Amino acid sequence: MLIWSAFYLFITLFFMLVFLALSQQVIHVTRQNLVDHHQLRLAWLELPAVIISLVVMLVLRGISLYPNNLNLWLLMNLQLLVMMYSVTLFKSNLSYGLLAIGAFLSFGTLNLMGVVLMALIFLVCLGVLFLPDMIPVPDNHLREFQIIMIILIGVSFWLSVKRLSPTISWWQTLTMMVSFIVVAIADLVYYLATRQEHSNSLMIAQHTRYDSLTSLKNWSAFREEFDDAFAAASTSSLVVATLDIDAFKDINDHYGHLVGNRALIAVANTLSTTLKPYHFDQHLYRTGGEEFSIIFPRTSINIAEHICEDCQESIRNLELHEEAGTLRLTAAIGLTCKWGQDHDATITFQRAGHYASRANPGELTED
Repeated sequence: MLIWSAFYLFITLFFMLVFLALSQQVIHVTRQNLVDHHQLRLAWLELPAVIISLVVMLVLRGISLYPNNLNLWLLMNLQLLVMMYSVTLFKSNLSYGLLAIGAFLSFGTLNLMGVVLMALIFLVCLGVLFLPDMIPVPDNHLREFQIIMIILIGVSFWLSVKRLSPTISWWQTLTMMVSFIVVAIADLVYYLATRQEHSNSLMIAQHTRYDSLTSLKNWSAFREEFDDAFAAASTSSLVVATLDIDAFKDINDHYGHLVGNRALIAVANTLSTTLKPYHFDQHLYRTGGEEFSIIFPRTSINIAEHICEDCQESIRNLELHEEAGTLRLTAAIGLTCKWGQDHDATITFQRAGHYASRANPGELTED
């Protein structure tokens, strides 16, 4: 009996290690892909990993249809662990909605017991999600709080299964419960052991929010901050501008990349100086090669237009003295505000980019 318990514990640990590693890798690859394509939506970032969670849960549910009670409990334990860790990994409403569907298909199809268990899971999931907001849990202890809640879920779940199902023995109940708890504790031990590394990673992540050439905030920072501004803004109270340096490829081809870099630095410094009196210098980003973006929260499009015209005038007054001669720059700007039909930040930002690409050199195109 002890040998079987150890075997099921090993299977559970190995399975969850593979699942978590796969989920993190998928999120990393998806994040890089979204950065490359200037996508802002959090739901798109999480969607591939959520789909993996759903597929894993449904495959486990399908395998559990074969008549073997012990395998049924093991597979149910794995489904529960996948569900719990997915809840802590993902943040968007779409992700939670898809996980709810997965939970219903996994547990709600187990007759009355499944319905009761699913209700229990979601009640405690609400605790995992919302209790940290109701109780002041420090950020550096949030993971410990989540794992404690996950352990409570596992214990409550298996005690409920024992009460609702006459086919599960106390030995099977304890085996599943201990396996669940060991996985949670192993995750906590790993987290505590790597906390310093995690802190260092956060510091590195903070540094990676800034462009190394111009020292402006970069695309990653823009994606996060514009998404937040979009969520907080009412229609038309959020304006975004996209600025492209005209004929920048010709500058690189004719003068060389070093001159091109100096031009980027000069434009970045000029924009920062121009925006500072308006208190928008902290809302300036380098979002592409020769592309800069400005967020104007709680600003009318008329005021943003006036500021952008000042930026264009400042760039026109720039003179870069190079060996091949004096280089003058102009910039095209696309300007738009949040429309009522814009259901996410990407649509608003892409419209500004479209206006910038459509504008003549040195001109401003707006809604």
